[in-house]
Amino acid sequence: MVDFFRRHPVLFNLLLMAITSVILLMLAMWGLNIWTGHGKVQVVPDVSGMSLKEAMVTLQRCNLHAEVIDSVHNDQASRGSVVDQVPPAGDKVKPGRDIYLTINAFTKKQLTIPDLTGSSARQALVNPCLKPFVGILLC
Repeated sequence: MVDFFRRHPVLFNLLLMAITSVILLMLAMWGLNIWTGHGKVQVVPDVSGMSLKEAMVTLQRCNLHAEVIDSVHNDQASRGSVVDQVPPAGDKVKPGRDIYLTINAFTKKQLTIPDLTGSSARQALVNPCLKPFVGILLC
């Protein structure tokens, strides 16, 4: 066997390269398993309906991070409560994952009043931009 590799050094070098490649690939796969936390999962708790503070504490206890990405105006939910979450409750994620929350706004919905300069009262009342204000204007 040794004589064969002495007579064919190119084959010997190819064999060494193949063995080295396999070893490096195995080390890379092992390192990726450690780096990505392969096999470690955390179930996302249901935080919808909770206040923002309660939701953040609950997610921190589960080793997850909360991030508010949006706020909406919902009359049926209390102010500052969580309306939606991504990923949804029950999903399995890696520990330390960001959970994106949509909350009900803390303030009332604000409306912009359109510029009616130069309009008569009759034109202003039939203006479609003033539809949300008609009840207020007539009172």
